[in-house]
Amino acid sequence: MKEDDTRLASKVTEEQLIDGCRNNDWVAQKELYSIYAPKMLSVCLKYLKNRELAEDALQEGFMLVFNKIESYGKLGSFEGWLRRIFVNVSCDNLRREKILQLNDQLDEASTFTDKELNALEKIESEELVNSLTELPDHYRVALSLHAIEGFTFEEMAEMLKIKTSACKATYYRARQCFGDLLRSKSLI
Repeated sequence: MKEDDTRLASKVTEEQLIDGCRNNDWVAQKELYSIYAPKMLSVCLKYLKNRELAEDALQEGFMLVFNKIESYGKLGSFEGWLRRIFVNVSCDNLRREKILQLNDQLDEASTFTDKELNALEKIESEELVNSLTELPDHYRVALSLHAIEGFTFEEMAEMLKIKTSACKATYYRARQCFGDLLRSKSLI
């Protein structure tokens, strides 16, 4: 790409990029990729601890984006639409790799005390994210989907192609495990 093309591309609006991608304009696709790839890679890494799997999911996700960009209806934010695609692709990869093994037996889940909840509010987000990566994959995914991304249990069940009860049970066990991990590190 020439220097003039680079300067022109940086002045293009998101809407123009989307329209360019809808017209299979490779310059628009390349620019969209360069803008969103770092953010979407971090989304993939949240679910897939293995960087190689996350990079594969990133490529797979962008292929889906470019093939399905016509379906973006401009009702919500474009980045939100992208995130949903990359979360779904990451979950699909987890299923394919047989990393997600959820069951629907709900155990007694512990809850956080008021003192622990106050301590949780004071923990730096980086400490929480680092601790989250130490959880088993199925717990990390359940916490990320529900508590961080805000998906309902029904949406999670649809994405993961499992029962809603399995999502709930795994989420509550994940909370308990995460709480135990934070307690062991004296963070709460």
